[in-house]
Amino acid sequence: MRRLLLTAFAAVFLAACGQRFELPPETGGEILDPGYIVTRVWTGVPEPTDLGLVEGVLFAAEESTRVVSYSTASPEGTPIRNPLVADFQNAGRPVLISGTRSGSTIYLAVADAESLQVKRYLFTGGDSLMAFRDPDWGAFAGICLDTDLTTYVAYLKRDGTGYIRHYAADGTRISTVSEDGTGRGFVQTPTSLYLSAGFLFCTSSGNNWRVQKLDPMGLNTGLMEFPKLDDSMQLSTPRDVVVDRAGFIYVADTGRARVLKYSSTGAFADSVYTTLMSEARVGAGLKASPLLAPSALIGLEEIVYVGDPETNRIVRFEVNK
Repeated sequence: MRRLLLTAFAAVFLAACGQRFELPPETGGEILDPGYIVTRVWTGVPEPTDLGLVEGVLFAAEESTRVVSYSTASPEGTPIRNPLVADFQNAGRPVLISGTRSGSTIYLAVADAESLQVKRYLFTGGDSLMAFRDPDWGAFAGICLDTDLTTYVAYLKRDGTGYIRHYAADGTRISTVSEDGTGRGFVQTPTSLYLSAGFLFCTSSGNNWRVQKLDPMGLNTGLMEFPKLDDSMQLSTPRDVVVDRAGFIYVADTGRARVLKYSSTGAFADSVYTTLMSEARVGAGLKASPLLAPSALIGLEEIVYVGDPETNRIVRFEVNK
């Protein structure tokens, strides 16, 4: 995972180019009370901009200053730091993280917005094992670390155009997956990236606020996109997408403060969170102080973690059985 933190440079670029950057019109679509309930609310988590879960270990990129590991067994309130994970040294301004197991070793990739490098660590923290950068990178939008330690990076170039590229384990550029554009398979202002079962999933705020499934072996090869333009469930500034092992796709629809669940075909399946949820589902605290900008996700088959940097919280949702 994977998401663009809109930097001042990106905002200035869009304004300078005279591009209109408007929300899509409200459609009147309404979501019924979701099939999920809140089972844990962790507070005092400083601006969690990205989340990752690797082999049961939870990681969070916080305040663009550090990467922290928390125990998933933490009770309500301030989460407990994982004592087995040390600080990640020289991470700079970490905004995105992605982890994987390669052989018997677990790794974590960190996108450092300060040095514009992707740095690879052991999941236990400490010093980085390697770092690389591409001179084209202007702002990170998403990263995915594959099991062979190759890395996919979605980014904005310094001229503001969006790209997704594939890099070898040593950081050498392998290929371009997607170029800036508005058609299927192209990306414009990408905002997140996720790798699942050999396919890439990307959210974009410049292409009618959509989610795309891409074939990383081709160039601009889009296999699926949703929601459709006439769909009453249009998105607004989606900032993250993840896929569970059953193939369900979860989208942080940040502009409308909700988390939506789709089938593997892109059909709307359920909601994980909306501000319309009843107190019985979310509890009195979250009902009184709702999530403002859900932006970071972990999607399991029956559990979804949501990070909200605006309210400094991570919330755990479970299927209501």
